[in-house]
Order: sequence, then structure tokens, then C-alpha cells
Amino acid sequence: MKNLILRPLRWCALFSFLFSFTTYAQNNKTTSQQKGSADNQTDVYIAGSWYDKNTGQILAAYFKNGEPVVLKEGQDPGNFAVRSLAKSIFVEGNNIHVVGNTLNASNKEIAAYWKNQKFQPLSIKKDKYGNIENSSATGIEVSNGNVFIFPYQPATDKNYYYLKNGQEMNLPNQVPSGAINDRVHFVSGNDVYLAHATDEAAYWKNGVKVSLNNTMHHPDRVQVSSIFVTGNDVYVSGYKSYASKGADNTNRQMALYWKNGQEVILSTGSGRFGTRSTSSIFVSGNDVYVSGMSQDPNTGESIAIYWKNGQEVLLAKGPTFTQTFAIAVTGNDVYVAGENANRKVYWKNGQEINLPNCSDLRSMMLAKGDGNGNKVISSNVENNNPNVPQIIEPKNYTVMDQFPRITKIAWMPVANATVYEVIIEYASGYHDFKGPADYSPYISGKIKTRAVTFEGSGACVHRYKIQAINNDKIISATDWFYINYLH
Repeated sequence: MKNLILRPLRWCALFSFLFSFTTYAQNNKTTSQQKGSADNQTDVYIAGSWYDKNTGQILAAYFKNGEPVVLKEGQDPGNFAVRSLAKSIFVEGNNIHVVGNTLNASNKEIAAYWKNQKFQPLSIKKDKYGNIENSSATGIEVSNGNVFIFPYQPATDKNYYYLKNGQEMNLPNQVPSGAINDRVHFVSGNDVYLAHATDEAAYWKNGVKVSLNNTMHHPDRVQVSSIFVTGNDVYVSGYKSYASKGADNTNRQMALYWKNGQEVILSTGSGRFGTRSTSSIFVSGNDVYVSGMSQDPNTGESIAIYWKNGQEVLLAKGPTFTQTFAIAVTGNDVYVAGENANRKVYWKNGQEINLPNCSDLRSMMLAKGDGNGNKVISSNVENNNPNVPQIIEPKNYTVMDQFPRITKIAWMPVANATVYEVIIEYASGYHDFKGPADYSPYISGKIKTRAVTFEGSGACVHRYKIQAINNDKIISATDWFYINYLH
């Protein structure tokens, strides 16, 4: 009886699958040939602030491919003392989400959120007297259509909390906040990761603490700078320092990262010009990229650098304020945001691009066109090999709690691919991604477009993959991507 019931459901899902593709193709047929190569270019979004030379004001802004977009809503442009800052940016389709802070009439910093340049009020915590003290929004992520915002209110609440679609969410265990940036938050599916260092380096997954290994023990200072999650692997970048002890009387500083808690030393400096630090981490396939800075051991000049799999790449060298803040990769292109001799810039494959009148720089995100006039994120894409379909959504190991189980799969185009085959399987009764599940075929179909909507077969784990085909020959295929439907 089980197979007799499932068979019509499969045919119904397959019909819906093919119909959604046909409709999508027809709706875009008339416009697809009119779109230029600009639809497929990678756009670079950098959050920070812009200096108005006419008024002397510093305003929250983001830069798209080097051009400023000033966020004027939510602040009083007539206040000469106005100073606002964008601290984090996330591009979701054609929506641009930015968070940071503005300055209110009492000259207090207030957490701020803009969506498509429109100011959106935030409901943040008040102190015990009902007042809103200095606050900021330091991070924003969008996952499965949910908007996660991370406020920072040191005078009101000493612990992390976050807003999910505007609703306050407290973690089950206290997670101490600190002097943080947007890169110490990461949302994967419904899992929230936070990285921080107090007496030790650590990260928290949904409020559960995971300590990070320290091979030399008892540093005088340890700090984390960024966290990145792909599949079941958690990467955290950071740095630590040891004051001079013993006969050598030498200070030591180390730039490093942790993979699943295990320490990997990138560079060690010592003595007067021994600064070594990291600012951001990004993982593409098997490659680990970490941005940071160091000093010339002889002259003390600042050096903006990044490491790829432990190999140092020099970007710029200057007498002061030369460093990096963020790194992201798509395909073979490496983007790094930072400053060179106090000028705010970003580099693409080592080539410097200036950010005009940029006063401050905090975070960066990449977005790439899908060929249909839409933008899709590439900063968190699971697979960055341009010859393999890059999955846009859903992310690997996504947990779905909605019902009905309507799910959209989308991916980036592959050169020379004439059609794509989508293969979906399910494991009845299993909710463990890594369990010994027996997968059954569910849907398989070939289409010319790059997005499909289907309904999951039941409350269990599904997996899917995309094959790129040219003239009936498979030219590439993704790995399996997993989805767990709770209902």
C-alpha cells in the first residue's frame, strides 16, 4: 500500500516540478536575450560610512563596486554632529539589508536597520529604567527567508541576544558580548553561531559553548575575528599574543585559525615589530582564505595581507593604517577590503580599487547576477568552482520547519551547459543527516532554466544534486545537498 500511495504523490510532485520550470522559462524567454553580460558580473558591496565634504558630516553608507550609496533615512541631516555607520550588509535576491547605528537627538548611538535604503525601526532592549542606552546593530544574516539581526548594547545587556524577523530571541545559555564586528556571527539554516574570546577563544552554536584549542596555553591576549561555517565544518579566525618571559625577553604574536576546534598557526611575529593579526575567514571548496595584517620586522611598516592555505599574499605596505578587514571569494577571484595608508580600498586579485570619500569600512559581501536580472549571494555559496553548478538555495544541511514543504532549488549557470538534470531523493523516517539512511528516488528531470520549486515527500531527510549537461553528456555535477523537513 505504501508504494501505491507514494506513486501518485511522486507524479504530482513531478508535474508541479516540470510545470514550474515551463512557466519560469516562458516568463523569461522574451527578456533573457536582451540582458547583457552585466547580469552575470560579480558586484562588490561594502558597508561603512561616507564623508560629506560639503557639510563635514559622516553618514552610514554602502559602496557598490566602489560607488557610494548614502543611507540618509532615520537620521537628522540638519544636525551637524550627525555621525552614523553601516556595520554589516547582506544581499538577498534584489533586497539589500544593512545594519549599523545612527545618532539620535540626545547624541546617543542607536541601532539602525535599512532595507533597500528605507529605514526600518528596531525593537531593542531597554535598561531597567526604561531607557535606551548606546546601542548598535553589528551583524545581519538572511537564512531561509528569515532575517537575523545582532544588536550590541554593552550598557543594557552584557550577553548576546538577537532579533529574528524583529522578534527578540535569547540564547539558552549566557553568551558574553564584547568588542565585536559583523564577522563573528554566522547563520546556517536555523543554526546560530557566535564567536568570541573572554578568558579563552570559543564559539557558541545555538548557545552551546565550544572551546577552541590553544597549543601554547595561557596567552596574555586572545581574540577571535571571524567565523565561517560550511557543512559540518566550523572555521574561526583569530590571533593571540604572549608577553616576554624568560631569558629571550621577546614578545610573540600569532595569526591563526581553528578548524573544528583545532588550531592552525598562520604566522608568528616577535619583538618590537611583531604584530600579526587576522580579520576575516572564508572557505571555498578545500581552500581556506584568511585576511589580516603584519609588520615589516625591520622597518615596522604595516602590511595588508591574506593567507591562502597558509601561504601569505601581500597586498600593500605602508607607514601606517595599512590593513585588511574582510575577504570573500567567488570562482577564481579573491576580494579583500581594507585600507592602504589610511585610504579605504578593496582589492580584486591584488588590484587596488579606491572607495571615494569612504570614512570607515566594516564588512563586505559579494553578489552575482543569475542571468535573469536578479542578484544572488555568492559570499556563502557552498561550491565556488565555476565549472560546477553553484547552489544558491537551499544551503547544504538546511533544516526546514515550514508546512507545506514547498522548496525552491536555484543554482548559478555553467558555461556550455544546454540543460540541467535535477535529482531528488528522500530517506523515509530519517532525520539524521549523517545516519545510515536508505534513500529512495523521488524526482528526476531535465530542464533549461536554473530554478525549480517542488514539494517534499514527507517529514524526513531529502537530498538533491544538479548535473550540467551538454548534448546528452554530463559535463559536471554537484555533490549531494541535504534538507531535513521537520513536518
